[in-house]
Amino acid sequence: MVASLLAQSIQATGEPLVCIDTDPTNKSFADITSLRVERVQLLNGMKLNVEVMNEVISRVADEDTNFVFDNGAGSYQPMMTYLLEAGLFEWLAEAGKRVVVHVPVIGSEALSHMVIALEHMTRTIPACVDVIPWHNPFFGPLVTDAGIDLEETEMYAEMAARFHATIKLPALNPDYSGACFAKILKNKQTFADARADQSINRLSKMFLEQAWAPIHQQIQAAW
Repeated sequence: MVASLLAQSIQATGEPLVCIDTDPTNKSFADITSLRVERVQLLNGMKLNVEVMNEVISRVADEDTNFVFDNGAGSYQPMMTYLLEAGLFEWLAEAGKRVVVHVPVIGSEALSHMVIALEHMTRTIPACVDVIPWHNPFFGPLVTDAGIDLEETEMYAEMAARFHATIKLPALNPDYSGACFAKILKNKQTFADARADQSINRLSKMFLEQAWAPIHQQIQAAW
């Protein structure tokens, strides 16, 4: 979902955009047809296809556009290892490209695993890369097992200096804006798609705009 929302915000500004879905198991990003997402298979079995990856990174360096990648859990580690070991984050920065890693952080029992992954990322990704965590309360509040708000923990405070920005997804009312948002996700629509969809009533569109406005504003502020 992070890739989709990021792409929608860029698209809304009229900036050039290329969307690439590299998730080997979940093609939810590619299923959103209005974003014209390219599906790229990075793995041969469990191993990264370096030739394909070289083509992708070369495009990023050569093309004057914004790229949004959706990278699933299955291909994350091979791809990150390749980028780090080959020094490609630094190489892209030297080529004049801004690289931003967006990290979803969800509540519930997954929170501790997400925080560990985020902490590892802030230690290993070079300083030339911006890191932006996305706080998503959909599955539950971002509170530790000890009842402490995530942002008040010592570990998070130590990481915070490394963040370029933090995007906080709103906690949507499940009966109103939340229900409308869930429906367009199910229908593989963007907010712009929903805005133009004559089958969606005016009140539902109002709830969708209430959901979209704070997300779009935060993305643009982090731009």
